Amino acid sequence: MPKAIPKRELSKSKFAMFMRTKCDRELYLSLFSNRPKELAAAGIPIPLKSRPGVQLITASGREFEYEQYDLLVSSIPTHVVHKNNGRASMEFSEALDELEAPALILQPQIEPEEFRDIAFGYLNISPESRALIPKLSGLRPDVLFVGKAGTAEYEILADGSRRRLEGDDQRLPISVIDLKNIAEANASYSAEVCLYAFFLANWFAAQAAPVADRYFVSDQVYLWRHVEMPRFSKILSTKAGGDELKRLEALLNDLKDGLVNYLVYMPSVRRFFVEDVPGVVQKGDSEGWESVEYHVNPRCGSCAVSYTH
Repeated sequence: MPKAIPKRELSKSKFAMFMRTKCDRELYLSLFSNRPKELAAAGIPIPLKSRPGVQLITASGREFEYEQYDLLVSSIPTHVVHKNNGRASMEFSEALDELEAPALILQPQIEPEEFRDIAFGYLNISPESRALIPKLSGLRPDVLFVGKAGTAEYEILADGSRRRLEGDDQRLPISVIDLKNIAEANASYSAEVCLYAFFLANWFAAQAAPVADRYFVSDQVYLWRHVEMPRFSKILSTKAGGDELKRLEALLNDLKDGLVNYLVYMPSVRRFFVEDVPGVVQKGDSEGWESVEYHVNPRCGSCAVSYTH
């Protein structure tokens, strides 16, 4: 393995790809930034350009997100916090300052690299393994819902576990909502929602009062899929639909169809940081990228490094 290892960064999209492929070699190679000269000098394969089909899927997904953002802003304007109808991200702390619950926040931005040691400490990741985990890219959940006190049963703790709330807890629950241009959910998409929730919980763990004492992350996390939203659509056309809170209530009822079981998918997030990333980086850096295991199956179709198999 060459002495000079090219720059690496770990993003949500790289996490999602590994959740789909479960291929160690794909994970190892994807962590490198796409700098062809540096990769070639280090003897590391240069990733393929995105296939046209992948580009179309990405574009249609973004179009779907924008359509839903526009619908939210036009339908419940006093309960949506946003910049440019969700076309631009906004600092999470800034968004919290602006809202009055219940409210939806579009495209809030957090930087997990700023509190990575806190998060990895709660996961009991050793200093040696932490050093193998690349820099973390910013995270931008599609939508966060900030509810009223007393409307959630469990909170997500900084170590990824859950805790039942006391009956008199006055903090406001925050739920992650991830928009997907899909009809059916899968394990990868569900794990992504849990990834957001875990790092949001650690964002709050890194904050001082009063922010840390006012909010918590709920285990009620959702996939907003490209399916009909019957209650929301119906109420928009009725007389009662003039009440924005009733519109929001109808939307939340529809989202229950995409409720993600946090306890089922959070272990994949934990294993990714505790075992998967440190393991493949250690092996690839010490023995060479070709030593990292791979597999071949139908999921390889979306892999940018499939030619190295």
